Amino acid sequence: MGQLSAQRREPGRGGSAPGITKAFECHPTVGASCKHEPSAIQPGECASLPAGQPVKERMMVSIKRKLRAMNTFMPGPHAVVVDGLEQRYHVHGSGPVVFAHSGGPGLDWGYLRMPEVEESLTVVYIEPIGTGESAKLEDPTGYTYARYARQVRALADYLGLERIVLIGHSSGGFVAQRFAIDYPDRVRSLVLYDTSAVVNAEYYAEVMANVQAFPAKHPRHESAVADVLDAWMGQGAVTDDAGFSEVARRVFPLYFRDYWADEGRYGELRTHIRGWLAPQRAGGPVDDLARLPSITVPVLVIVGRHDFICGPKWSALMADALPDSRLVVLEGSGHFGHIETPTEFATEVTDFVLSR
Repeated sequence: MGQLSAQRREPGRGGSAPGITKAFECHPTVGASCKHEPSAIQPGECASLPAGQPVKERMMVSIKRKLRAMNTFMPGPHAVVVDGLEQRYHVHGSGPVVFAHSGGPGLDWGYLRMPEVEESLTVVYIEPIGTGESAKLEDPTGYTYARYARQVRALADYLGLERIVLIGHSSGGFVAQRFAIDYPDRVRSLVLYDTSAVVNAEYYAEVMANVQAFPAKHPRHESAVADVLDAWMGQGAVTDDAGFSEVARRVFPLYFRDYWADEGRYGELRTHIRGWLAPQRAGGPVDDLARLPSITVPVLVIVGRHDFICGPKWSALMADALPDSRLVVLEGSGHFGHIETPTEFATEVTDFVLSR
């Protein structure tokens, strides 16, 4: 596939914008401006402004472009057209900008909302193609991690960010690794969150062993555990998005250290889980471990001690392979540290981002 082009599209409106609307170069912090003030610009000095225009006209161009750039980071939903496909993203929080890529693959992005992180950082949550209101591919095999990485790059281009901080959760971590490998000059730092660099026979064997151990960890919830295991074993029979969404909700307790310890809070989240089957089925083996040494930017590897699907073993392998990494194990969480231990998770992530 060739270079991706990005156009702005207003959410909720049909069709795409008539021309390319791209944020000018600016520091990746909401509200930051071009390094050149309009009164100081000389013809040809700043690529953002046409040379030879009268000062007032150039000032107006600068103001309009600054406003447009600020609008791309306004809180709420946004949309960009990338190669004719609508890519949604959602902005929440304040402070330096970070991107967040959710997992599944095929789950609704909303499960990854990180309110405690948003207190210190502006989070651009990507709504991956194939899910939610983002475009769906005609070829269901096209939902590859390389394709998702290209989408991230195109969105960074559109937002005028030369280098980004990218948080990748679960299979979103596969995307983050691929982005850093394929576009090393576009990465400022990474947060690899409950993910792995390999998905192979050994990986699947460990997952199944953890699933089989699940009942013994929750003896007081025999009926509920039986339903979780029934859903897990029946995943292969799912044929549509509604079925995948139902299975995702039923297996939800597997992903926590102890779902029933706070069922009131976790149960509310469970009701909102939605999924799209095509991206889930397109996700395949991952084998990027040998390529991780090429990622030289700072990396925070963070994982829940009780994560059954992307546990500490896999995070340790990544941390050992990365030249500049820090491994953090959240003792009180499973696969969802931002939900189970939100303060500890947010502290680790924000300290890491703000210190670099």
